[in-house]
Amino acid sequence: MPRPTASTSPSRVRQSVRPGDTNWERLFPGIIRQLLEGQRPIVRSDGTLTRDYLYVEDAASCYLQLAEALAARPDLRWEAFNFPPDAR
Repeated sequence: MPRPTASTSPSRVRQSVRPGDTNWERLFPGIIRQLLEGQRPIVRSDGTLTRDYLYVEDAASCYLQLAEALAARPDLRWEAFNFPPDAR
């Protein structure tokens, strides 16, 4: 099956962090809320699992850079991209 001719590529950011996030079930907002309320943060795991986080403005920068790269290099179209936590 031929690929569509659109200038797109699948891309994703796994875990992002942003100011003003009040979803208290998420790790960072929940910990900040607990500390502000004078509580000890609740450890939600045994520490064997790790996650990488990317600040939301860095994620937006990654998407803009990807759009520019796709415009300049059509051969990159339809390649998949993951943005690592140290991306900017």
